[in-house]
Amino acid sequence: DSLGIIPTLMVDDLDLPSCDFIMLDTEGFEYNVLLGAQQTIDKFKPLISLELGQTDAIKLFMEERGYSIIATAHADTYWAYGADIAQ
Repeated sequence: DSLGIIPTLMVDDLDLPSCDFIMLDTEGFEYNVLLGAQQTIDKFKPLISLELGQTDAIKLFMEERGYSIIATAHADTYWAYGADIAQ
């Protein structure tokens, strides 16, 4: 049976002492993961790699925090805080 309970936790619950890079490939749940990493992102402003195309919700979440897209490669989008890159 492939159905079952999958334990999860929020990145913010890890209480990390630092964070330089977050890479997400969560099969369409990237926005949910970002919400669970909100405090970590706001505190450390890491480089963030997201798989899949950006949704309006992801774009708004990232831009509200001062992030801009700095690169795309294959299905990945790279966001950096404070980047002033013309799109």
